[in-house]
Amino acid sequence: MRKVLCILALISHVLAQAPTQAERDAILKAHRCVRENVQPTASNMEMMGYSMSLEKLAIDWVQRCLLERPNPNLYPQYRGTGQAISVVVDDNPNLVDIVQGWYEEGKNYVFKNNTCEGICDDYIQMVWAKSTKLGCAVTCCDQTIPPRRKPVHIIACFYRRGAKWPDRKPYKAGPSCSRCPSGYECYRNQCVMNSDPEIAEPCDDDELER
Repeated sequence: MRKVLCILALISHVLAQAPTQAERDAILKAHRCVRENVQPTASNMEMMGYSMSLEKLAIDWVQRCLLERPNPNLYPQYRGTGQAISVVVDDNPNLVDIVQGWYEEGKNYVFKNNTCEGICDDYIQMVWAKSTKLGCAVTCCDQTIPPRRKPVHIIACFYRRGAKWPDRKPYKAGPSCSRCPSGYECYRNQCVMNSDPEIAEPCDDDELER
């Protein structure tokens, strides 16, 4: 991974960094592996793809260096999206390692009761069955988030559709792909449109571990 540079313009506007294509591919692969292997198995888990429009929204948000999620009443462009956001103190934040941390939040989630014993919001968003697109960004916020030890980076992925937890469970339990939308096929335990030319790369055995 290339080093993430912290660049501040003269007007103190923080410039966000888009992932490289290799990072986009790795982030997407990690999400698909998590969604493929949920327990209990999902009957309606849809295949996720990467969205440059969501990446642009992520860039727009992280460059504000706000330690919060966007309020759609104040920022209507984010309406209908979900977010996973982390703050990291590191010279070289590894985006896939951040995704691993969100995945590990799943240890706190009890699917049967739809409850969380700790933090699990980011994990819930990762495995939200109807979230079919994501886009991510990172920025350095040393000058705007004191007094943390530097360098401080904010990493965020934005999703569409956004999770509606705790009102609903993230997916419907059941045999994999047994409730896919009409016209969809099953690939790697996920529903995919049969006209989709994209082939999802298989997971490595040690792709994500808790």
